[in-house]
Amino acid sequence: MTAHGSRSVTQNVGLALGVAAFVTTIVAEPPAGLSAASWNVAGAMVLMAIWWATEALPFAATALVPLAVLPPLGAASASSLAAGYGNTTLYLILGGFLLALAMERCNLHRRIAYAIVSWAGGHPQGLVLGMMCATGFVSMWAQNTSTTLMMLPVAMSVATIVAPGRAADSARVTTPVPAATSSTRVGPSALRRRARSAA
Repeated sequence: MTAHGSRSVTQNVGLALGVAAFVTTIVAEPPAGLSAASWNVAGAMVLMAIWWATEALPFAATALVPLAVLPPLGAASASSLAAGYGNTTLYLILGGFLLALAMERCNLHRRIAYAIVSWAGGHPQGLVLGMMCATGFVSMWAQNTSTTLMMLPVAMSVATIVAPGRAADSARVTTPVPAATSSTRVGPSALRRRARSAA
């Protein structure tokens, strides 16, 4: 057992093994039929796999390994690698997480949850309908993924208000389902698909 904030033996061993495996691919000749650049990429993949499996470094730091080691080795250009980190889908998901954190920071999720519970009167069917209506309304102006991430704190707050304590465990599992379902049903992409099918 390691103290809080200290590194475990597995993390230290994984850190050393990953570096050793990567250095080996740099020093050793590539197998027949494999270019030096491909061999270096394979070494970086092994390094990242070991570090991910052993949590030798934080996942965010491990994810930056290709950007740090491949351009100096000539395996790939920094611009082409950086383009992958700037994928629009990643920023879409990141934006949803940031909006959800902002809602939690200012307790907006609790206000919305109390409004839903007050409107539904504590009835299970009313709570599900309230969650679906609120999520569907937000999803008409935002992407489905962002809407689901924004409404998850609200769903958790509703579950905590309605079923505090041990009874909230099952509610926390089932309450977010209407948020994900209604964001898909009422979201802009779903509306466009239905409009195309109707035409």
